[in-house]
Amino acid sequence: MFLKHRVGTVRINNDKAVLQSDYGIEVELRGVQPFNHSRNTNYKLNTSELVENSEVNELYCRYLDQSEGYIQIQYISNIQSNYIFPDSVDEKVESINKVFIEDDEHEGVTVEHIENREGLSRSALSLNIGGIKLYVVSVKGNDINSGVIVYKTVQNSEVRERIRNCVSFCLGKRIRYHGYIVLNKDYKYVEVSYLSNRFKNLDDEYTALMPAPLGMFNFQLSSNETNRLANALYDNYEKYNLRHILWGYWYALEAPLHMAGVHFGACIEAFQSAYVSVHSECFSKKLIDKSKWKSFREQVLKVVDELNISEQELKVFENKIANLNQTPQSVITDRFFLELGIKLSDLENSAWKERNNAAHGKSSGEDFKTQIRNIKILKCLLHRMLLIATKGSDSYFDYYSYGSPVRALNDSIVEPIT
Repeated sequence: MFLKHRVGTVRINNDKAVLQSDYGIEVELRGVQPFNHSRNTNYKLNTSELVENSEVNELYCRYLDQSEGYIQIQYISNIQSNYIFPDSVDEKVESINKVFIEDDEHEGVTVEHIENREGLSRSALSLNIGGIKLYVVSVKGNDINSGVIVYKTVQNSEVRERIRNCVSFCLGKRIRYHGYIVLNKDYKYVEVSYLSNRFKNLDDEYTALMPAPLGMFNFQLSSNETNRLANALYDNYEKYNLRHILWGYWYALEAPLHMAGVHFGACIEAFQSAYVSVHSECFSKKLIDKSKWKSFREQVLKVVDELNISEQELKVFENKIANLNQTPQSVITDRFFLELGIKLSDLENSAWKERNNAAHGKSSGEDFKTQIRNIKILKCLLHRMLLIATKGSDSYFDYYSYGSPVRALNDSIVEPIT
């Protein structure tokens, strides 16, 4: 259905067209966005034909005569192809080779050769997140970074997005979502959803770097470690506003050199704000207690009254005095790191200050090496904060230092690279 909206309205496009067949199938075209239309009129026949070209964001199909859903398969991409998955799946491949022969006596003969191949492939990761059992499977094919998430029970879009974001952070790369199917116990279609997004065949240019060790070495995945981190993120998802923070994190990973520090800094500050809000009893917003402040404020206002200044100037002074007891953001930040058990090294302090310079458009000159290294430090700092607060791991990968060593979460990066 289509609703009329005022010109200039900014909104989420929920317009849809519903089609029904006589065979128990209902199709919804969701997010219909018209681009142009034309009208052809035949005056002799007194007919008029309207042709409209539109883009559809989602094609959703429901089979009305089927029973309840039993299993759900979500189609994804942008899975790092060189991960070593812990679980095996049966793999059956059927290929058809065609040979076309043509000579002077024959117009052409096509010979088909069908080849079947079966075997085991270690390309699955078994997870149980928030009591929901699922498998993340890397599917080999023309798109080497494609895959599926198989849910053993049907989940709504909010839960699936939450799980997808948590798994993405574990793997160090944003998983792209393209749709799903729901099957009943007879493995017949119940629902089908397909997104016409523009990122289907797009892979992020950066290499996936998991924040913490999830196996014996980098790119190896273990069900135990991955389940621990994914569940830690899932359980704290709403508490620390991780949907917003991880959304910013994906763009920080893709940001250009001169702005990446700003994005990572924004993620850190967003997480700090969420953490302080949850643990407000540990972060006093006032520098001195109420009784002492009241006495101090009264004495200062008496001095201001004796200045014999205009009413407007007096009002400005009063407003400034009222804010004197507010704890500065820099002090809140120091307390925040202290609460997490993170003592910033000189390197980390320098990187933290430099991100503020980039936010205000200050040039770093030609010192690109330091800029790149600061970005890596900020990324590791964000990883440590999330891992400590959620208790998702006991260690992290130090991607600043040579060899990307594994460090305890409270160990700072102290050795500069020369």
